[in-house]
Amino acid sequence: MAILSALTFTATAEFCAQNQPITASANSITVEPISPFHLYEGEDINHTAYEQYLSLTAPTAVAVTNNYTAIADGKTLHVYDRTANQYNEYVHTEEITQLAFDDADNIYFLSELELWTIPAKDLSNASKVNHISALGFTLYDNALYYNTTLKKIKRYDLSNGDTDEYTLPNVLQADSPLTFAKGNLYCICKDDDGNSALTKINPGTTQVTSIASFPAPILSMAISNNLFCAVTESGNFQVYNLGNLKGEAITDTALDATDKGGYRALFAKGDDVYAVRGNSIRLYSTEDSAFTDFEINAASSSPHRLDGANEVYLAENKLFIADDNNDRISVYNTTDKVFEQAIPSTLPDPFLSSYAETLLVSSAQETFLYSLSGKSYGETLLHIPTEDLDGNVIGTTCVYDRYYLLTDGGYCYTLTQKDGVWGYIQTQTIPYASAFTADVFGSLYVMYNNGDLYRFTEQELTTPNTTGMKILEDLPEVEKLAVDYENNLYALCDGEMRKYLSKENYETYESCTPSHDNVVKDETPRVISFAFGVEDKHTYFLYENNYLVKSNELPISTVSAIKVSEAGKSIFSAEQTDFEVVKIPAETILIEFDITALQNADKDADFPYIAFLRPHTEITALKIGEEGNHSIIVVPNDTIGYKAYLVETRECSTLTETDYRKSYTEPIKGYLTNMVSVYKYPYLNKLLTVADLSRGENVTLIGEVTGLNYEYYEIAYTTEGGKTVTGFIPKDYILSFDGRTPTSETVTYGNTEDDKDTVWRFTYIALGFVAIGILVDFLLLRKPKETEEN
Repeated sequence: MAILSALTFTATAEFCAQNQPITASANSITVEPISPFHLYEGEDINHTAYEQYLSLTAPTAVAVTNNYTAIADGKTLHVYDRTANQYNEYVHTEEITQLAFDDADNIYFLSELELWTIPAKDLSNASKVNHISALGFTLYDNALYYNTTLKKIKRYDLSNGDTDEYTLPNVLQADSPLTFAKGNLYCICKDDDGNSALTKINPGTTQVTSIASFPAPILSMAISNNLFCAVTESGNFQVYNLGNLKGEAITDTALDATDKGGYRALFAKGDDVYAVRGNSIRLYSTEDSAFTDFEINAASSSPHRLDGANEVYLAENKLFIADDNNDRISVYNTTDKVFEQAIPSTLPDPFLSSYAETLLVSSAQETFLYSLSGKSYGETLLHIPTEDLDGNVIGTTCVYDRYYLLTDGGYCYTLTQKDGVWGYIQTQTIPYASAFTADVFGSLYVMYNNGDLYRFTEQELTTPNTTGMKILEDLPEVEKLAVDYENNLYALCDGEMRKYLSKENYETYESCTPSHDNVVKDETPRVISFAFGVEDKHTYFLYENNYLVKSNELPISTVSAIKVSEAGKSIFSAEQTDFEVVKIPAETILIEFDITALQNADKDADFPYIAFLRPHTEITALKIGEEGNHSIIVVPNDTIGYKAYLVETRECSTLTETDYRKSYTEPIKGYLTNMVSVYKYPYLNKLLTVADLSRGENVTLIGEVTGLNYEYYEIAYTTEGGKTVTGFIPKDYILSFDGRTPTSETVTYGNTEDDKDTVWRFTYIALGFVAIGILVDFLLLRKPKETEEN
């Protein structure tokens, strides 16, 4: 049997049922955010996620303390409170250009050359600071340092109002940035050649030292971990080793030209430097001399962040995200909780499908199949240009190792692999299709332009002039459609999640819209795609502002969440229960579970799930019970004993009892050739032992079972307490010999009458013991070691 550890499925669709009776009100589904580089589950990490996903338009400044992050974005001051895990806002009358915190977490900001302050914990009202007019400022040791239009630096003591003024050897740069590092004030002056000169001032001694001159004007700077970080007039971000700046003019661009273009302001906090760039806030690590994945903005080009994301697809433990504006398909490992190497892709608004170690990426006009395996990772296995298809692709999906494409030209294409080479063929005509998806059982769902939804088997889909079964009609437009393990349909309709119930013939739906509370600061979030699997109960939601969240509350049905109910009690009870031998066709889903763990499982617990598989061949199995829509079966294996599975009862064909079971009209006496257990079913599992018998005991054979891994006798045994129990023992453990002596025979030779009874008695008994010895030596003691489950 081909074993699949997991299979998941999603696909796009264009329509969703409307005018259907609503059977449940909207439910709030709680979610957890996925970071750009981790799956956030802990409280502290959630704070980081929430902080990063803030939509910014044109930020101009940032300042950070242990408790707060403040960002100036036009006239709006965004303040993130780490203790409350939320953003608060203050809107000023004019644009805010610079920010700083004092030791009491009061925010100071510059607007139209005027200095204002506001408490971070209460953003209700801001006040001016003593009518100070400044071009730039910084805070240190409860004092305010600012430069004026007179090109001087002044110090203002916030506690007593004292002021100082510093005399500089050079003319202060008009828009000179100011910063503190190790107790010294740094500013930018103009040297004799008009270049930007980094100057250090000791506030206590007023000593002024020239550090270095730079060829490009410096608009912002920060010093951290003995590195001098600067933003030039052209917006470049440059890093210098401060210890290597010896007063000479710098002729090269930087010791480390880390990133270029679009930068406006810097702020140092510990070993990190926050950099304002474009419409985001990035984080530069001076320890690693590189930008990290941390970035405050809804859209980002940082590694593993998203910009213009529009589709998400889950296959086994890989979550694929179409990251359009970053020209890549991001790959998130849900098991290891890390992003893997992205697949480069420039296809706009792609459809995604994946099986095993392949990924299909298809836009309306072009299709690529990529390898996800080893050294060939990212290589193109198949390319289908637009001219090779009749029409534009309107949907893709896969049924295990086969991919399917539908076009608006009315054609279906099948992609398969033969001898290691992928190819495709055109099958039947399916006109007016608008969307496509599949379920775990191999059924395919086609949405038509008129709002009808049909379900096809693979054979129906690929056979010309064959139609499927209509399951919904008159559906409005949707953004996505998927199917769970119980064939319930999930539709995303204008940001609303709907579940159409298969048990009610899809005539009703339940609303199950996810909540975005405490995930991101967004007034109008909208889900644009989702994905779920058949093993993990988590659902992954993609929002239009380029963030992902996961939820375990969407009511999807999975193979790993089937309730035990009364199954364990029935299987392991002492009472005799019947069994069947069944045939299960190829390509049927089998759900493997741990039957040992089932014994003591609570009835409200889930079956102890292991994996699911889809055998390519028909199998014969022992059915020992039922639970709901599932049969409980046992399949013998030549090398590892037995495995227990759940399978949908509708897939089981019960053999005629006479094909595998025979009841004796006359019971036969049998003797055990070895110590052995009597089993409740013809299934050697210690948990199902009815009685333990010793070698040489006699039992009554009342029937036999054939066609399984062993041939079994059905036996009856009376205990010392007088209780009769029945069960099954492999035939190899029993000698069907009742020990009765033959009928006395009289033989006449001439005139002599000779009674042979005594001779026959001894001969018969002797031969019987010889036979027992031979069977013990050659059959029983040499039995396979793995015939019994412990």
